[in-house]
Amino acid sequence: MIVWTNQPYSVYEQLMATGSFSCTPALSSNLNDGFDDFARAYAWMIKQMNRHTME
Repeated sequence: MIVWTNQPYSVYEQLMATGSFSCTPALSSNLNDGFDDFARAYAWMIKQMNRHTME
């Protein structure tokens, strides 16, 4: 699978070491600053990604 993203090098290192990377929601300023729409959209995206990767 090819994924295009802009992340710190440490994310690349974790991907190479473990094969996966997950964001920590508590560290996201978008999720902590009261952006309810962003949180809903992010939750939807996670649900869709899980649905499509489990098929």
